[in-house]
Amino acid sequence: MKHLIRIFTFLAFAAFTLPDQAAPPNPTSLHIDFQGGFQKSPITLLVDDKVVFDKTISTNPVIGCAGGITISVSKDSVVIILKCLSLEFTQTVNLAAGKYVGLSISGNKAILTQSKTPFAYD
Repeated sequence: MKHLIRIFTFLAFAAFTLPDQAAPPNPTSLHIDFQGGFQKSPITLLVDDKVVFDKTISTNPVIGCAGGITISVSKDSVVIILKCLSLEFTQTVNLAAGKYVGLSISGNKAILTQSKTPFAYD
């Protein structure tokens, strides 16, 4: 009986003194494609206030895409900010609605398209 009490006491003490180890966040891949409307456009893309892309791009008119990036995120939603010439576009993206985001420029307006599957280009 004494051994059982000692074991129980040891286990109780260990349970209260061990550091809490939260599970690390599960990273998710977010795919962002730059689609139509970019014409030698210097752009800066921020995701949750971090610059993830900063280049001059042009849409290939044959396929309708100017390239893309894939980044790891550890939250269920992110804030995407696209800065292009005199345009600044901000939108919160819920990743449950899809991990594929397409960004296009039309006139002086940015358009965000979201999908659960990759975009297809001809």
